[in-house]
Amino acid sequence: MEINISDYVSEEDKREIAQQAFREMCCDDFKNDHERTRIISNAAYKTTYTMVDEAISEPLDCLIRDSTVRIIKELTTYTVFGRKGIYQGSDTKARGILEQCVEDNKEFLNEQIRDIIAGMDEDILEEHLKEEALILLDEKLFGANQ
Repeated sequence: MEINISDYVSEEDKREIAQQAFREMCCDDFKNDHERTRIISNAAYKTTYTMVDEAISEPLDCLIRDSTVRIIKELTTYTVFGRKGIYQGSDTKARGILEQCVEDNKEFLNEQIRDIIAGMDEDILEEHLKEEALILLDEKLFGANQ
């Protein structure tokens, strides 16, 4: 059996039902603080982008260029080799290259470590190992950075 809703509900009623459902959905979303903030922020950003684009003139263009150059000059290893985080959706390309290079040279790295350890004074090596063991034990017992 097939039922055609248009036989029972007018176009105007359908529109009213859809509008009411949309209002209820919006009200439900606005009850959630995170969703309310997200919706308002998105609307504000969209409006602001247009206003900023209209406001950019030659002096502001120069300021943006100068600021960009300053930021580039202040790049750090943290910026270049950054990890995925709350503001960064993924690791930087340089971090990926670095990690791949370390992985590709794992055997060479192990040889270097063995050579360094083999060349260390036994008393200094023992002292380093004790310090590291205490740090690890402290982290396991009391959590990191305690």
